[in-house]
Amino acid sequence: MKEGSIAGWHKYSILPSVTAAQAALESAWGTSQLSLAPNHNLFGIKGSYQGQSVQFPTWEVINGQNVTVNAVFRKYPSWSASVEDHGSFFHGNSRYSGIIGLTDFVDQARGIKAAGYATDPLYADKLIATIEANGLTNWDRLALSGQAGTIEEK
Repeated sequence: MKEGSIAGWHKYSILPSVTAAQAALESAWGTSQLSLAPNHNLFGIKGSYQGQSVQFPTWEVINGQNVTVNAVFRKYPSWSASVEDHGSFFHGNSRYSGIIGLTDFVDQARGIKAAGYATDPLYADKLIATIEANGLTNWDRLALSGQAGTIEEK
């Protein structure tokens, strides 16, 4: 995740901390059925990927009400493909143009929520808390300094 999210910054300008926090939150730290093989969807991105999809029930907030709906999600051949597609997803959707390249994780997390990534009203706060609790801004510092994710942190 670290190496892929830092590479994602260099290619798509999505902060590594935000990528990692979204993966953690959306996949229940890699334990959700959607995130496990054979689906490998770490981010809960809906639709299809290279013609592959899978249907799952998902929790949404609609008109202030918690509801469960069945949705079609992208199915990936690997977690690496899911991480790569995460940045591509933001770049390919104009509604996210305002978050591309932001260097403050709070601004990027709030922008992602504001652009409609999730229906949970607390989504941005949850991302920010996950980033802070896990020291993920260290990954941002590496990415913003131009270093690769494989460099040992001090």
